[in-house]
Amino acid sequence: MGSCDFSLEFFTYDNVDGDFNLTTFALAPEDLNIKIPFIKAAQSIIGSKLKLFSTPWTAPKWMKTDQVISGYWTLKGDVGGPYYQTWANYFIRLVLDVVVNGHLGQAMEIGHVEMIMLMIF
Repeated sequence: MGSCDFSLEFFTYDNVDGDFNLTTFALAPEDLNIKIPFIKAAQSIIGSKLKLFSTPWTAPKWMKTDQVISGYWTLKGDVGGPYYQTWANYFIRLVLDVVVNGHLGQAMEIGHVEMIMLMIF
């Protein structure tokens, strides 16, 4: 879900400050040109034995209290507020993209490293 420790650069799927409707949400070129083709090639060889999951490495920096893309982070505002709702919608947008475009996965973590709860889709 965006960049990770092994990505070529830091990125998220919506970098436009205040885009609470996620109108500019889009997968990154690294996903479209490197990761997804690699995953599809592996799936064509391994088939259904290959299990995939998504995990967020970071929220877009405009949603975060520290406004930086890496390191420990918290969302702005209160639980249930616009930043938390947009972060929830961010997950939904990714799931919809995965389903609609056939970028298949089996599960999604709701947090990076320290969070281990899974949302199955």
